[in-house]
Amino acid sequence: MIKYGHLPEQFGLTLISDMVVRKEALLNNDCFDCLEGIINHYMRHPDPTVVPIYNFEILHRVPGPYQITKYRYDMKRLGMLTDGERSTIATATRQYYMPSNSIEFPKHQRDAYPELIEFIREVCRLGRYRDFHYGNVMKDDDESYKLIDLEGFIYTPFNRQENDWIRE
Repeated sequence: MIKYGHLPEQFGLTLISDMVVRKEALLNNDCFDCLEGIINHYMRHPDPTVVPIYNFEILHRVPGPYQITKYRYDMKRLGMLTDGERSTIATATRQYYMPSNSIEFPKHQRDAYPELIEFIREVCRLGRYRDFHYGNVMKDDDESYKLIDLEGFIYTPFNRQENDWIRE
């Protein structure tokens, strides 16, 4: 059974219905341009490793020396992880950014969380996510794992080769 947790307002998160969370934030315009491409990509091409996005809005864009954009997006509300799931992700996080790109898990984690380990390996294989830790992973109603912080995909500038997957 999925348990839903408290939404930390300091991260710009609010519950707008039983199953929809809104995130509101600011980014410099270079990062925002990349995020806009990412969100539009995932709205057109839903991904099984990423939270579904329902709506995206630019609230205010400031040109000139400050160059910031205020925005918000609505996403599916997801459930909390167990302590064991968080521990398994912490094991992966310690190794995630290593050059070998090979994450090893203790047997008790492999036995207890095979779906989570498969999810982690897929996120690593894709190599797109740059803010991987247990605070950015949650579960949906089917107990499938999803990345929730879309800003973790930002790799600027937007025209970098590493962002080719966004422009597909």
